[in-house]
Amino acid sequence: MKKALALTLALTMFLSMAACGDKPSSSATPPTNGSSSNAGTNAPAADPYPEKNIDFIIPAAPGGAMETAVRQFQPYAEENLGVRFNIESVEGGAGVIGINKMLGKDPDGYTLSIKSEASLICNWLVNKAPFGLEDFDYLCTFTTDPGAVFVRKDAPYQTLEEFVEYTRSQPAGSVSVGISTPTDMCHIMAVQMEEQLGVDWNVVGYTGGSKARLAVVNGEVDALFCNYFGSVSILGDTNVLGIAKDENNLEILAGIPTINDALRIDIDEIDVRYVLFTEKGFMEQYPERYETLYNALRDSFENSEYLQMMKDNGQDGYIAVQDAAAASAEMAAYNELLAQYAELMGA
Repeated sequence: MKKALALTLALTMFLSMAACGDKPSSSATPPTNGSSSNAGTNAPAADPYPEKNIDFIIPAAPGGAMETAVRQFQPYAEENLGVRFNIESVEGGAGVIGINKMLGKDPDGYTLSIKSEASLICNWLVNKAPFGLEDFDYLCTFTTDPGAVFVRKDAPYQTLEEFVEYTRSQPAGSVSVGISTPTDMCHIMAVQMEEQLGVDWNVVGYTGGSKARLAVVNGEVDALFCNYFGSVSILGDTNVLGIAKDENNLEILAGIPTINDALRIDIDEIDVRYVLFTEKGFMEQYPERYETLYNALRDSFENSEYLQMMKDNGQDGYIAVQDAAAASAEMAAYNELLAQYAELMGA
């Protein structure tokens, strides 16, 4: 899948550039209401989007990681757009209730939502939600968070090779590996490693990343398979043995091998990203609004003050923006991958 994904993204970006030229201008300031450079001509007035505040539905309980991510870039996006975000956390149904609320709005660019790519896809593959891949316009992704293998600093294995050797020296199924939830992408990482290495782990699914991280720190599990940036809180107590990337191009992870290089296997790249999306039809009906919105969001994610804040939080390298074409291609590719493991993940 990863090779198909790379080719799909490359082709999508090439076609997008060929059709549209260079990326949209970073000038995202909306026209001043009541004014128009077309006065006195027969040309239509420019769309003054946004004219009002934008509803931002977070399909989760208040105070979680998604809300934190939104509130971190919120002030920069609001400044660029000239309006505010009305943030509403709507919990229930693993996100289905909040997303259904968004789908009840007009696709006019005034209602947005957020989820990780995998958790959004699992809504229809695992939770049988009444919506699917084709029901959304994927505006952009803005994070990159590779799957990683964590062990306690005092564990008797401090490389991936040593961990695999330790597993093989123990009774089958006795070495435990923690994952945040059964529907987490790192579950696929664990299963693919088992298949290709010929080992048998006891994969323990928790009800959230915080519980899984605490489990490895407390010695409840022998290793944790979880996303790197989501686990920075335990870096003082653990070592990272490898990451599920095709290539380690993150400066903050310099010196950490990829799982494939260290173990000479070929698992899929596991890279969890937050995707911003709205109801299908927005980009087709309002292309100029999408350009304004995307430019404002991209400039927010590239703001030096915002990036410094993320760096100070131990998340240097976490922000990586992909536009609608790349985000849509990646969603389709991960949908195909996750469909292969839907039964394993709880369907």
